Amino acid sequence: FFILLGLILSFLLNPFYIIIMGISAIIELISEKLIIPKIEEQNSKGDDEQKESTFLMTTDRITNILETTHPNTWSYNDSQGIYTYKKDVDLTIRIKEDIKGNWEEFEEDWVTRFPDPEAKRIIARVYYRASIINDYLFVLVDGGRYIIAPPRTHVDLRISTFQYNLGRLLSCNYTHYEDNNLGQYDYKISQANISIDNNH
Repeated sequence: FFILLGLILSFLLNPFYIIIMGISAIIELISEKLIIPKIEEQNSKGDDEQKESTFLMTTDRITNILETTHPNTWSYNDSQGIYTYKKDVDLTIRIKEDIKGNWEEFEEDWVTRFPDPEAKRIIARVYYRASIINDYLFVLVDGGRYIIAPPRTHVDLRISTFQYNLGRLLSCNYTHYEDNNLGQYDYKISQANISIDNNH
């Protein structure tokens, strides 16, 4: 009796077993062909977006670089008049001349405190690749030896930390960079009675 019952149950359950195994195989195939590749594609896209975001250069990031980097992280090509950021050569600065290829005279009392009172107004134009990021006004002082940002007014002789550092990296690389250029630049700042406003 038990043997007969076992044979009957095996016959009845076997088709269900085959059906269940078939459904399982179909689900596994769908997962391998459709679901898993989709997940991997989304993960890959997310990784690419994260990498792009990590290396994406923004105007805020450029401003931070100009305000905080040491002058020795920049190089100056005298023949082309181009400053290049060594860690990202797409970031450059060029001294812009006026339409006649000259620099305007600059006359304020503070520039006369240098041994050579001759001063010229210049524009430092920042580029990222072919895009113009911004123009910054500076003064070529002491007969063209140093580049200093003009103070707020002729009586308020303060400049921001951004102006100070950008002027420092422009000035210290204007001929060729040397460590003692930093001390000379600070001396010229004090000689002009210019102070640095650390709050701006």
